[in-house]
Amino acid sequence: MLETRSFAICVKQKEKKDQVSIKKAHINLWLFLQKKIIVDVGFQLDIKKSLLNEPLELIFYTPFLIDEQVAFEDLYTKLNNKLTMQIIFNDSVLQYCSLDENSDTDEASLIKFANKNPLILIKPKINRVNESCISIVIDPTFVRKEEIPEDSNWYIRFRYESNRYCNIFVSDNGGVNDKIYFDFRFNEPRQLPRDIIRSIQASMLEVEKLFVFMMQDLDFKLTLNEKGMEYIRFLEVDGFLEYMPELKNLKKQLLVYFWKMKLDESNPTANMVIAFEREKESIKQFRSGVFVNVFSSAILLGSDGLNKINAIYSMEWIKVIINVIHYIFIVLFISSLIYSIIALIRFSPYFFRNIFKRYWGGGKDG
Repeated sequence: MLETRSFAICVKQKEKKDQVSIKKAHINLWLFLQKKIIVDVGFQLDIKKSLLNEPLELIFYTPFLIDEQVAFEDLYTKLNNKLTMQIIFNDSVLQYCSLDENSDTDEASLIKFANKNPLILIKPKINRVNESCISIVIDPTFVRKEEIPEDSNWYIRFRYESNRYCNIFVSDNGGVNDKIYFDFRFNEPRQLPRDIIRSIQASMLEVEKLFVFMMQDLDFKLTLNEKGMEYIRFLEVDGFLEYMPELKNLKKQLLVYFWKMKLDESNPTANMVIAFEREKESIKQFRSGVFVNVFSSAILLGSDGLNKINAIYSMEWIKVIINVIHYIFIVLFISSLIYSIIALIRFSPYFFRNIFKRYWGGGKDG
C-alpha cells in the first residue's frame, strides 16, 4: 500500500454513508515524548435510528503509522470522569447515566451538559487493519434506546502511540535552532493510498467541524501557522493527570495549541502546515559562557582600581579580600572560556553546514 499522508474517516459499508455524519472530529497530538507521538482520536457522530440495531464499522486512515505491536487504548473509562469531560468539552457536566441493558457491564453512558446537547459515550472496539488503517466498531445494540434523547450524539475516543510519521513530518537540525514541520491534512483524497482511493471516496464521511490540539514543549515556539488558530494556553496538568498519566513525571511545562476548522460540501478537506522552532542548548550554553567571560573580565579590570586603593591606604585586610576576589574570577574566567569553546565546537559543524547548503548547495531553480 502506498503512503497515507492524510487523516480520513469512512464507513465500512458505503450504503450506510447517508445515515451517519461526523459532527466533530478531534485530533490530539501529544508531542512531549522524545521519539514518539501520542495520538488521541475522537468522533462525535449523528447516527440514524435505523442503524441502532446492528454494529457500525468505521475505517480510519492515519499518517501516524501503526506498528503491529502497538496497543490501542480505548478512552471510554478515562472520559467517564466528570472533571476530565468538563475540561475537554469546556462545559459543566450535570449528570452521568448508564445506558447498558446489562447492569453488569459499563460500555455506554448518557452525559448531560449545562449548555451543550447530551452525548452518548460508548466504548468502541479498535483494531489495526494495516500500518495506516484502523477499524472502529460501534455496537449500539445493547443500549437502552428508549432513554436516548432526540438531540443527542454518539461519542467515541481512542489512543495509540506512533514513532513513524516521516511522511508528514520534516525535521531540520540547524546550527542555531531546531525546526520541525507538520503537513496536516484531513479527508484529502490526493494524499490517500492511490490503489484504494476510489473505494475511500465512495465511503468517506463528511466532517462538519475539525478540532486539532497539539501539546508541545514550552521550549518550542510556533513559527508557522496558516489558518484556524483559536488560542494558545498552558496545559492544566492537574486536571489531565487521570486522562494522561504520563504527565505525572513530566518536569517541563506544555503549551496547548488549538485549531478549529469548519468543513462543508464546498470545502470538505482541511490542510495546513505547522512549524515549531527551538533554540539549541549549545547556543544557550555558549551565550551564558560569553556573558560570564565579559563579567569576569570587567571584574578583573576593576581589580586594578582596588589595587590602587590598597596602595594608598596599605590596609592588609583589603589586600586579602582583593586577592581572593581576583583568584575567584580568574577561575571563573578560565572555566567559562573552556565551556564556551566546547559549546562552540558542538554547534559550529551545523552552522557551517547550513551556510554551505544555503549559498553553494541549493541547486538550480526549478
